[in-house]
Amino acid sequence: MTSARIEELGLADLAASVPHAVALTVPATVVAVRHFGRPVPNPVLLGGLAALTGCVRIGSLTTAIEERFPGRLGAANAAAAREAFAHVRAEREEHVRAEAD
Repeated sequence: MTSARIEELGLADLAASVPHAVALTVPATVVAVRHFGRPVPNPVLLGGLAALTGCVRIGSLTTAIEERFPGRLGAANAAAAREAFAHVRAEREEHVRAEAD
């Protein structure tokens, strides 16, 4: 849960040592605070997980969040999950391009 990149955390060598693994960071606390004013990163991390693994579609995730937390809180949590999803997708695309070079 950091806005720092893997390299900035000193974890690049560790991440590179695991074949076929992708290690990305998500500014989860920052996103959570921006969307609903509290440092509760759970929905943000779920959005990132969905983007990285494909284990759940973002639409299914946000629907479940909004059903569990109706109203403004659910909408804010869903928006935070979508932001993290987009962030991780962009980071992953950048990672793939860097590996191709």
